[in-house]
Amino acid sequence: MQGKFGRYTSIYKDLSRVNHSCSPNTYRKFHMATFSMQLRAARDIEEGEEIFTTFTTDILQPAAERAKDLVPYGIECTCRACLDPTKSDPIRAAVRVGSKHDLYTSYAEIDAGVRTLARIEQEELHASVAYRQTLHELFSAYLYLHDEKTALMYGEKLWLARLAAGEALYDVFRNAEAMKKSPQWITGKLASRMGSPAHVMFKFASS
Repeated sequence: MQGKFGRYTSIYKDLSRVNHSCSPNTYRKFHMATFSMQLRAARDIEEGEEIFTTFTTDILQPAAERAKDLVPYGIECTCRACLDPTKSDPIRAAVRVGSKHDLYTSYAEIDAGVRTLARIEQEELHASVAYRQTLHELFSAYLYLHDEKTALMYGEKLWLARLAAGEALYDVFRNAEAMKKSPQWITGKLASRMGSPAHVMFKFASS
């Protein structure tokens, strides 16, 4: 754990026994108020399914780089992604690139975001920052388009993902009235009235 005055290492009676995976189904989150490490589900975990965490710095990096991160722990990962990196590495590279948009401004970009989300779910990368980024981008895009139903769908997923990651939660993710007061919704409304290029692209792509 990286802190204000350097790097810290800790050992926990139970959490230190959780096995590693490059597609973990949990987040580790240090809770300063109780000075404890929390383990939170990053996605639905089936009954009887093993709980995994990750000891790599970035689960989106190639298998060879992840392997270097695991050397100090004496771990040789045998998860699906590491057993077949020729299949997994390109998917993770595509996720890394595809999750770096600031705001989707056309249906083509939204479609690309949906494909990125599908790759994340395929590789079970729900514990990655890319998952929350992609959800946020799709949520914002559909707010801009005034597609309340779809925005609420992505907003609910985003709310749950941020809850699991221990990040701030906002009413706008789950409340339709709050959505309609958001900058994205208001900007989309103004753009529609003014016929801005971004809004024209949306209209053209959907025709």
